Order: sequence, then C-alpha cells, then structure tokens
Amino acid sequence: MTPKDDKTDELCIPKDEACDYLKFGLDAADFIDTELANLKEQGILLPEIEGRVKKMRRKLKAAEKKWELSHE
Repeated sequence: MTPKDDKTDELCIPKDEACDYLKFGLDAADFIDTELANLKEQGILLPEIEGRVKKMRRKLKAAEKKWELSHE
C-alpha cells in the first residue's frame, strides 16, 4: 500500500487485495459480534463497542458493494 498522493490520506490498495481486506474486516466484525453475544449472556453489556461494531460493519458492507459494482 502506498499513499495515493500528497493531498490525501487515502491509500492505494491493489485491486486483488482490496476484496480480501473487506472480507477480513467483515470476518472480524462477525467474531466481535459473537464475543459480544457471549459476554451479554454472562450479563456483561458493552453498548459502546456494539455501536462501533455496527458502524464498522455498515461501512465495510458499503465499501464491499462499491467494490463489487466497480468490478462488474
């Protein structure tokens, strides 16, 4: 990964790796959701983290959809 240009913080990710990064992020969100559910069963509530995971998942899903549309 290299900087796109000096005016932005965006990174250039090779196209073949981009989908892998998105899938890894979604897998991580699934794992975190599972662990949060286990903690909730034990009576431990972490609403701030749950909110962050939901936000992360929405962003990843949107990025995945955008990536799929740009590579059809």
